[in-house]
Amino acid sequence: MSSLSIFLTGSPRTGKTTLIKKIVNNLQRKYPPTKLFIQGFYTEEVVSPSSSSPRKRIGFDLITINSIETGSREILARKEKNWPPNYNIPQDAPRVGEYIVDTTHWPNLAISSITPGNESHQQNPSKRIIVIDEIGKMESFSDEFIHVAEQVIFGENDKRNYMYMYCVLGTVSLRDCSALDISIKRKAGFRLRNHEDDVNKPIRVIEVTRENRDLLESKVVKELESILCLN
Repeated sequence: MSSLSIFLTGSPRTGKTTLIKKIVNNLQRKYPPTKLFIQGFYTEEVVSPSSSSPRKRIGFDLITINSIETGSREILARKEKNWPPNYNIPQDAPRVGEYIVDTTHWPNLAISSITPGNESHQQNPSKRIIVIDEIGKMESFSDEFIHVAEQVIFGENDKRNYMYMYCVLGTVSLRDCSALDISIKRKAGFRLRNHEDDVNKPIRVIEVTRENRDLLESKVVKELESILCLN
């Protein structure tokens, strides 16, 4: 059997989210939502709007993916001086480096986007991909999100639970950030010898580098097609 989940990992700015977007766009071009439904979310860098100076990263947003509806957006984190006016930031909001993480809004959107069968439209495709980009330090501050993500990734993926087959396409931090990302990498045997060639594991973790990232789109698309028997 093939893996039921594929996760990308790698150093910051190696192109993990860009690769996720390319894979999703590739599959959406090939398959209508009645055959393959893609849902979930990705995180996107937010840069300063100023054109008079070099654009700098000021934070991150969470943006949903949905084969039918337009994606929604919530703030994941911002630098202290770059929050929108009148935005209510909890006094005890966690920090990651120079970024403040707001855990009051984005978790509900993320949870809704990755919950199988949670969309409101009437289409009921038999095969789905759930995108989780990413499971990292910022996302780990929401216990509720981590709990739901764990159920989606490790829950029994068969007809006893859902009327369709799904697999997870996600990203995890290269550094250990939470018990969940550690579990994902451990179950995949990440960095053990020949771990990427073992298709019998329920999870595969692929490291993205500047050298291999342009080759991975077609490789991962083919793997997902094989998992979901789309060929």
